[in-house]
Amino acid sequence: MRLTLARTAGFCYGVRRAVEMCERAARERPGTVMLGYVIHNGGVIARLEAMGVKVVGDARDAPPGAPVVIRSHGAGRDEYAALRSRGAEIIDATCPNVARIHSIVRGEAGRGRLPVIIGRREHPEVAAIAGWCERYATLQSPDELTDWLDAAPENRRRALSVVFQTTVTRELFSRCSDIIKKECTNYKIFDTICIATCERQREAAGLAEDSDAMIVIGGRDSENSRRLVEICGAKCARTVFIETAGELDAAAFADCDAVGITAGASTPACNIKEVIQKMSEELRLDGIPEGSEIPPTAEDTDGAASDPDGGAGRDVEIGAESATPPGGEFEVAGAADAAGGIAGIAVPDAPEGAPTESAEPVEPAEPVESVGSAEPAEPAEPAEPVESAGPVEPAESAEPAESADPVESDGIGTPDIDSEAVFKEMLEKSIKTIHTGQRVKGTIIAVTATEVTVDLGTKQSAYIPIADLTEGAEEGAEEHVKIGDEIEVFVARVNDIEGTVMLSRKRLNAIKNWEAIEAACADKTIVEGNVTEDNSGGIVVSVKGVRVFVPASHTGVPRETPLSTLVNTKVRLIVTEADADRRRVVGSIRAAERAVKRALAAVLWREIEPGKQYTGTVRSLTPFGAFVDIGGADGLLHVSEMSWKHVRKPEDIMSVGDKIEVTVISADAEKKKISLRYRKDEDNPWVKFLAAYSVGDVVSVKIVKILEYGAFAEIMPDVDGLIHISQISDQRVDFVGGALSVGQVVDAKIIGVEDERKRISLSIRALLEEQLPEDGGEDEPEAEDDRIPVVVYDTSNPPAGAGDYGGAPDESGEDGAGGDAVPEEV
Repeated sequence: MRLTLARTAGFCYGVRRAVEMCERAARERPGTVMLGYVIHNGGVIARLEAMGVKVVGDARDAPPGAPVVIRSHGAGRDEYAALRSRGAEIIDATCPNVARIHSIVRGEAGRGRLPVIIGRREHPEVAAIAGWCERYATLQSPDELTDWLDAAPENRRRALSVVFQTTVTRELFSRCSDIIKKECTNYKIFDTICIATCERQREAAGLAEDSDAMIVIGGRDSENSRRLVEICGAKCARTVFIETAGELDAAAFADCDAVGITAGASTPACNIKEVIQKMSEELRLDGIPEGSEIPPTAEDTDGAASDPDGGAGRDVEIGAESATPPGGEFEVAGAADAAGGIAGIAVPDAPEGAPTESAEPVEPAEPVESVGSAEPAEPAEPAEPVESAGPVEPAESAEPAESADPVESDGIGTPDIDSEAVFKEMLEKSIKTIHTGQRVKGTIIAVTATEVTVDLGTKQSAYIPIADLTEGAEEGAEEHVKIGDEIEVFVARVNDIEGTVMLSRKRLNAIKNWEAIEAACADKTIVEGNVTEDNSGGIVVSVKGVRVFVPASHTGVPRETPLSTLVNTKVRLIVTEADADRRRVVGSIRAAERAVKRALAAVLWREIEPGKQYTGTVRSLTPFGAFVDIGGADGLLHVSEMSWKHVRKPEDIMSVGDKIEVTVISADAEKKKISLRYRKDEDNPWVKFLAAYSVGDVVSVKIVKILEYGAFAEIMPDVDGLIHISQISDQRVDFVGGALSVGQVVDAKIIGVEDERKRISLSIRALLEEQLPEDGGEDEPEAEDDRIPVVVYDTSNPPAGAGDYGGAPDESGEDGAGGDAVPEEV
C-alpha cells in the first residue's frame, strides 16, 4: 500500500501565527480571552482554554482592561471600537491575508464603491470583512450573483469592488469573475484567495486523482477543510472527513493500493501524526523502518503549535519490506513542495552513517581506548584476555588494587597509602593556583592612590587597580575599602612570569548583576532602574548597571506622549528576555504595572467593604461619572456621588490624574464592580441647615425663582425654601411676580421642615400677622374660601429651572421636577 501525505497539510502561516500569539499571551498575560475561536479546531481551542484563555462571543462581553486576542478570521470595525471602549489590550492575530481584504473594502467603500464579498455568509471571516464597510453585498455562489444582478438591473451599472473569502476555490473565483466581466460595466476584481489555500487545494485535487481513497483531517467548522472535502470528493469517491484519529477506521482501507492524506489549515501537526500512527498500527506494519522516524511535533516539545521555521516539503518514506497487509508495500511519499507546509510531521531521510534501531554493534578486533569526559561504551570481549593494571583513581577515593600475587616487602621504604593521600592533600592546599576568570576571596593589606593590594594566600602579588575597584574610587579608595577588609574579586589576568595577579571588583559586580538579571527574568520578579535614553523604538533603562531595552509598546506611556518624558526617571519593570550570548536584555514596564496591580487587587478584594475610605487616582472621565483606581481595581464614581450640588460634567469637579478621597458604597467581588462616593456627609447642605435653623426661626432669604404658585428663596447655599403664594402677604395675591422679584431679599419665617423628604416652607405672611397687634390693627376672620394649604418644599427636588438659581438638585442629579411639584397639605 502506498500512503501519500500532502506536503501542504496542516497549519498554514496565518493559523500558526494566531495560535502562537494566543499561547504566548496565555503564558505572559493572565486573564487573556479570545474574541471568538482563534481557529476552527476543537482540540486546539480546548488546549488554549486549559491554559486559561477563555472565549467571548461578543466584544462587549470582554472583561474591562483584559488582553483580548482577535481571531485569525479577523473582526469588524465596531468590535475593535467596543474593545477600546472597555480598555482592552488588543492582541491582533488576524491573518495578514484577511487583514489585506479589510484594507481593500475600507478603501473602496471610502471611494464610494460598493464592496461585493464572495464567500459563505455566516463565516466569521466574511462577517469581519463586512464589518469594515457600511454598504456591501454578500453572495455565496455564481447563481446567487446572477440572481442579485437580475433582481436589481441597476447593479450592473454600479461601481462594484469584488473580493473573495480567502478559502474559496479557484473554480468559484473564475466563474464569479466571468459573470462580473460579462454583465457589469464598472467593476474591480481583487484576487484575495490565499496562495497557500490555492496550493493546498491544487495538491489535494491531484492527490485525490491518484489515490483509491482520501482522508481529509480538519475541524467540522473549518471552511477550508470542508472545501478540501468537496475537492477531494469530486476526484475520489472514497473520501473520508475526520477531525481526529479516533474517528478513523484504518481497517477499511486494507483493500486500497494508494491512500492520500491531506489536512485543513486549522489542523495541528499532532492530529496528522496520530492518523499516520494509527494507520501504521492497525494495518499491522512492523513500525517505521530503519533510517526514518517521525519527529515530535511542537505540541510534544515546547507547547507551540508548530515550528515557525517551517519543515514543509520533506518526504516521509515509510516504505519497506515488512509484514504488510494485502496490497503490497506501505509508504508515505511527499508531493510537490509548497509554502504553508506543516512542521513536525514530514520525516527527513536519516543522515548518512547514522545508526539505526536494527543495527548490530560492530565487534572490534582489539579494545579501543576512549578519550574525553564521556563514559565509553562497554567494549566487546576480545578474543584473548588482555592484562591490565586497572584504572587509576584519585588519591582521596582510591583503594589499593588487589594483585594476583602479593608484593614482597622487606619492611624498608614501603609506602603507607593513607599517609601518602594526606600528604598529597596538604601539598595541593599549600600550592594554591589562581586562574583567569575565577572568583576569589582575599584580605586587603595595603591601599594606595593607584591600587589596592590583596592577599590571596598565594606567592603571587595580587592587586586591584583603582579604576577596577568601584565607581568613584579614583577620588579616594579609603572611603570604599580599608586594610583588613575581606573582599571578593574577579581574577582579570594572571602573569606567571612576573608573579602578579590583576583583580577587578567592578567585573565581579557586573557578573553578579548579570546573574541577578537572569534570575529576575526566570522568576519574573520586578526590578528597578533609571531611564538613561530614548530612541525611535523605545527606551533604555539601567538596571544594576545592565542596559535593558524597553519597547515603546511596553513603556505604558500613551502613544501621543513623547518617550523623552521618561528620561532620568526611575521605573520598575519585569525582564522578559536575557540573552547572555548577545548580551541583550529586554524588559516591560507595563508587565510590572500589571503584576503590581494584580497583587494589589488580591489584597483589595480581601479587605474591601462598604464604608471604607481609599485615596484613589482618577483614571478616566465619562459623561456618567469617573473611574477611580483605588489600588488594584477601578471603581465607578457616579456623577450623582461627586457633589451635593448639581454636576453637569465630571470635568467641572475633577481631572484625570487627580488624587481624591473616596468612600466605598458597594463592592461585588464576583462581578468585580465597585461603587464609590466622593461627596462627604459633613458637606451635606441639609445637615448644615438642620444644625443652624429650626421651625419658627426668622431668616433673611433671597428670591431665586418665581413660579405661578409661589417663589423659591435661598436660605443658605444649596438650600432653598418655598414661599407659597398664600404665604407672601396678609392680603390676597393673584400674581406672584407682582409681589416679589428675583434677587429681592426679604425676611421670612420657617413654618415647616420635613426632614425625611427634605422640604422647607417659608412664610412672609406669618411675620406680617405677628406685627398686626403691635400696630393696633384688628384681626379679621379669614374667609374660609381664601384658606390655602401650607406647602412644604422638597429642596432636593425643586421645580424645573430652580437649579439654575442655585437650587439643590434632586437625587437623580438633574434639576428640579418643575410643574410636577404639587403642594401638599400639612
